[in-house]
Amino acid sequence: DFLFGLMISAIATPSQPLVLFLDDLQWADITSISFMKSVLKNSESKCFLFIGSYRNDQSSDGHPFAEFLSDISTRNIPVTKIALDNICRGDVNDLISDVICMPKSQTKSLSDIVYQKTG
Repeated sequence: DFLFGLMISAIATPSQPLVLFLDDLQWADITSISFMKSVLKNSESKCFLFIGSYRNDQSSDGHPFAEFLSDISTRNIPVTKIALDNICRGDVNDLISDVICMPKSQTKSLSDIVYQKTG
């Protein structure tokens, strides 16, 4: 873990900053959380940005990820939290229509399925 922090410091420069994005952190195991703590603690680079996303409703107080959030909030690590609501059915259709370059009227049935599956 320490070596990964050193690697980040070595490769992240002002002309080539490094962004690490990890999704679904509410399902992170102890080893992954330990890795994230180490990276955040050992990376002194100002050219490194860690972005993590998680579902707030799927992380209870005793969960290791909830403890991780509590731990980093007590350290001198700047954290910005952005709360997002679920995307509405119409916006899902707009997104799918744009991505696959088809009219919205033709992507509605696919969008309805995607919306039902992803909530």
